[in-house]
Amino acid sequence: MAMIRVLVMAESASLAHVGRAIAFALELPHNQFKCSYASGNSYRPFFAGLEAEFFPITSMDPERFNAALARGQPIYDEATVGLQVMEDLEILERARPDVVVGDFRLSLAISARISGIPYVNVCNAHWSPWRDGAQYPVPSLPITRRLTRMLGIRLTRRVFNFGLPRALAVHARGFNAVRRAYKLGDVPDIRWIYADGDIVAYADMPSVAPVSGQPKTHAYVGPLSWSPEVPLPEWWQDVPRDKPVAYVTMGSTGNPALLPVVARELSARGFASVIATAGRAGPITGVQDCFTATYLPGARACRSAKLVVCNGGSATVYQAMTQGRPVLGLPVNLDQALTMDGVARVGAGLAIAPTLQCAKTIAKGMDNVLACLESMTARCKDLATAGASEQRVVQPEVCVITALERRFPRATHRPASDRIRPDPGVEFRSEP
Repeated sequence: MAMIRVLVMAESASLAHVGRAIAFALELPHNQFKCSYASGNSYRPFFAGLEAEFFPITSMDPERFNAALARGQPIYDEATVGLQVMEDLEILERARPDVVVGDFRLSLAISARISGIPYVNVCNAHWSPWRDGAQYPVPSLPITRRLTRMLGIRLTRRVFNFGLPRALAVHARGFNAVRRAYKLGDVPDIRWIYADGDIVAYADMPSVAPVSGQPKTHAYVGPLSWSPEVPLPEWWQDVPRDKPVAYVTMGSTGNPALLPVVARELSARGFASVIATAGRAGPITGVQDCFTATYLPGARACRSAKLVVCNGGSATVYQAMTQGRPVLGLPVNLDQALTMDGVARVGAGLAIAPTLQCAKTIAKGMDNVLACLESMTARCKDLATAGASEQRVVQPEVCVITALERRFPRATHRPASDRIRPDPGVEFRSEP
């Protein structure tokens, strides 16, 4: 049987999407699948050791991405989506994959359709239109911070959820404009872009991020854990062995200003802290037994810790839980808050609401987690050892093969000449 060619495309606005896409590809049997990669240059060094063809693409700048999230503004306007679709089509023509796998490369919801290439979309189930639960947590935005001060968190959550359907629809406008240009129908809101694909692979534990009534083409692949292959820092052997350790990271999308606050509160409670800054903060001074590095091998750092303090993003959260470590989450954006909602619900950690984070609430949250540390650790270990039947419903290779078979039931690859071609005269406008 011929090798199945898979192009893995990852949006490099955050390291989490890059790492998860790599983890998905590495689980594909090397004797059946030949992978190539496409991503932006922000985290290109992490692809260097994969010994596979790499296609550089225009990706969202991490600083611009974080700034848009912090303001609650749409990340993708019509011009951005249109240019990414055109770039996708060029890369798909050059790579000529049998299947394309995307992680937050949202333009594939258009480009994969018009190119006729089967599309596996790796995403989080909490963005699915079929997500269980009507209420959404409140992210940290200028308006939600003001409302929390005026109304309190409970009433702010009601106001936020009242306006959320319109906001989600606004975030889809750029995509719908480009979809119309390519004779594709509109989608109701951005969730239908997040969860679009011939096969949608939820990179979650079903108990943490449940869905119901979803199409049969949606399946859980379980957490896709990945750690950067970086050497241990020289100080690793200096971390005290006679006191508990906490692994701390705000990743590439959390609030790095919280790192010194977290380190001080951990030290006050007798913890040493090992901190990965992702290059977004300098060394932390004046705190006993506090060790920092730009990146750390996350899985090993989690194993060495009793507690993980992070931004609540699914990458670090699942890394911690699969190592049997509870999480104190300090989410900022809605994606992180949604992840931590599920973690708290299953008893594997606690979150501090994004609009309430300060030294006082972090200290209180830390005390609450430490008071329940034994039971939360046991719960994490139970979830980590639940078994494939409960947590990993399908393997990544099944997703790829099923996407291929659903699109081309009698052939493994449709000739490029048979694929739909876009109108070369299409132009897209920027938002004013």
